[in-house]
Amino acid sequence: MSVKKAKGMILAELIAFAARFAGGVLHIYSGTQPASADDAEAGTLLGIITVDGLAHTPGEVTNGLNFGSPVDGVISPAEGEEWKGTWVATGEATWFRFYDKDEITDASDVAVRWDGSVGVADADLLLENVTVDMGQSIIVTLNVNNPPA
Repeated sequence: MSVKKAKGMILAELIAFAARFAGGVLHIYSGTQPASADDAEAGTLLGIITVDGLAHTPGEVTNGLNFGSPVDGVISPAEGEEWKGTWVATGEATWFRFYDKDEITDASDVAVRWDGSVGVADADLLLENVTVDMGQSIIVTLNVNNPPA
C-alpha cells in the first residue's frame, strides 16, 4: 500500500516548508552531491543566492530568501524577490544546498537544510548553462511542488 496525500495535506506541508525556510540562503556547488543533506558540503562553492544578491548573515532573515503562498500546489520565490548572486568561482554547477536562516554548514544532524540537483533539464534547479565563470551574475527561480522528505 502506498501513501496518498490529500490536497489539503500537501498545501499544509508547503505552507510549513515555506515558513521553516523563510530567510534562508542557497549555495550552488560543483562536484558530487553528498549522499545526505546531513553530510558536509562537497565540491567547490560556486555561488551564493540571496535576495538581490545582498549579504546574508547566518541567524538573520535580512536578505534571506522567502517562498510565496502556494499556487496550484507549488511554491515559488515570494512576490517582489529576485533571487540572485555572483559566481565566486569557475566550474560546473551540479548540485545545491538550501539552508534555513541559520545557514549551518559542515556535517550536522541538527542543521535544517536540503539538497537538490542542478542542470539545464531534468534537475531540481534549472540553469541556462551549468558551466559558470567567476564574477558573472546569477538569477534563479526555484519551484517546490513536493517538500523534500
